[in-house]
Amino acid sequence: MLLGNSTIPAFSGTAGNLSCRNFKPAPAKPPPKGGGFVTIWVGDRVLWQGPEDEIPPRFRDGDDLNEP
Repeated sequence: MLLGNSTIPAFSGTAGNLSCRNFKPAPAKPPPKGGGFVTIWVGDRVLWQGPEDEIPPRFRDGDDLNEP
């Protein structure tokens, strides 16, 4: 970090009033995807419950969604 008009780098971890004019703020992180809780029903039966990103492939494909 450069302070003032100096060309020599200076680092300070304890100055509470230090302002930095050499860096732009980091871009905002995109919101996380998934993370919802899912319940898969067929009729009045619950076939599976759990986090959205852990849905078994057989339920994502729709193979086990038919009642016997």
